[in-house]
Amino acid sequence: METIIELTDNGNGIDDATLQSLAHKYGLDLATFENPLDLLFESGVSSTTAVSLTSGRGVGTAAVLAAAVKLKGTASIRRNAQRGLTLRLTFPRATSLYSTQTLNIRSGKERI
Repeated sequence: METIIELTDNGNGIDDATLQSLAHKYGLDLATFENPLDLLFESGVSSTTAVSLTSGRGVGTAAVLAAAVKLKGTASIRRNAQRGLTLRLTFPRATSLYSTQTLNIRSGKERI
């Protein structure tokens, strides 16, 4: 038994050319990743072109992966059939019993 959390956006996603460009920019070989989108989990890698208060420093997805692993879980990213990306977090059932009590989700100013 496990707990699965999926977060999906409807943005433009990331194409193969962009991933290859990012890998080159950060001195990484995209061929070393089983899933090319796993490049986004590398610390310091950012897909945005400008730094803002909430993005651009290459910390976000690396921090998500580190937190998932700390809870004995996994994180993965995949492309959606229509557009955008899906982040999937998977946790063992025993871990999820404790961690769900501290899960807070916000969308803009709305708290879910």
